[in-house]
Amino acid sequence: MRKEKSIWQGPKVTTYSIALLGILMALHIVISRVGTIRITRDLRFSLVFIVSVIIAYYYGPLWTAAVNGILNIVMFFVFPTGDPFFVGYIISAVLGGFIYGIFLYPHKISIVRAILAVVFVTLIVNLLMNGLWTTLMYKTPFWISLGGRVFKEFVVIIPRIIITYLVLEGMSRLNLESKLN
Repeated sequence: MRKEKSIWQGPKVTTYSIALLGILMALHIVISRVGTIRITRDLRFSLVFIVSVIIAYYYGPLWTAAVNGILNIVMFFVFPTGDPFFVGYIISAVLGGFIYGIFLYPHKISIVRAILAVVFVTLIVNLLMNGLWTTLMYKTPFWISLGGRVFKEFVVIIPRIIITYLVLEGMSRLNLESKLN
């Protein structure tokens, strides 16, 4: 059973919590390298969101936002994809982690929370913000870049919700909260 606490509190900073966070960050890097399918320049499908969801579940919105921002910068410089650097994508990563943390952190996992977290990240970050960044970077009309994104997000939203719920349900059974608090 998860202890109810403030959404802003986060776990205690201990050797264990920092080590687990480091392992999750390493997992993020590995999954981003092997668990990503690039469909076009703008469209890719990745399982890396799972790591953000797990971090949000255990660490809350502030830690997840910070980790996502750091990982976005590290990934750009260590494993360049050929895309130019653009701070908007860092903002998207930070906000996506923050949204996951808002919905998942101090609460017992439920399918409703999984749905809300994935839908909000999909609508606000993946569609609107990333569509805007693509428009600004490549001078493509917003509605044209949005068209491909809407199709992709429509196809992957249900699997993301199911994966989010199942992964968190499994993680909740590990009882790591007792070691983090």
